[in-house]
Amino acid sequence: MKSIRYSQNKSPLIENFWDIKNGGFYFTQINKELDNFRQKDIYDGAIPSGNSISLLNLIKLARITADTDLEEKAMLVIKAFSGTIEKYPEAYTRFITSFDFFISPSYEVVIVGDSDAIGTSRILKAINSRFIPNKIVILKSSENIKTKITDIADYLKDFKMINNKPTIYVCSNHTCKAPTNDINTVLDLLL
Repeated sequence: MKSIRYSQNKSPLIENFWDIKNGGFYFTQINKELDNFRQKDIYDGAIPSGNSISLLNLIKLARITADTDLEEKAMLVIKAFSGTIEKYPEAYTRFITSFDFFISPSYEVVIVGDSDAIGTSRILKAINSRFIPNKIVILKSSENIKTKITDIADYLKDFKMINNKPTIYVCSNHTCKAPTNDINTVLDLLL
């Protein structure tokens, strides 16, 4: 996959909540009058912290778009809170789960086919029926081509159907295996 640049400058989350000095996200948006009182939440109680969810979202968006800048931003979130989390990891379960997604093998599964086709539905059902927590599933269909999915995931331009059937690409670490139409082959690759 070639890397594209998802413009971080246009991201309201990064633009309004990012701590430029220390990394991580503030709980409230920029407000010059209250900047000295802004806090960054990291504790994962019954409701996960905004930083834990933002970390996971950055990682997933980076994997969807192949944008290394977003992965670097995720690493800055991890660095910002690693000292705190090391002292009492039980209090940061969602953050640790997001961190696991960042460091463990993960998969980007790209399905090229019409979303209303029976074959595409079977593939999606089979992939989603397995517990594979560190995966991203992307559907490239004629419907979302019109909505410009390739604008945010440029590498998808080269992904095509084979034999006029729904086709599956399994990628990991910016490298894709040979495309296939066989769901069993895909499930073997994901284990």
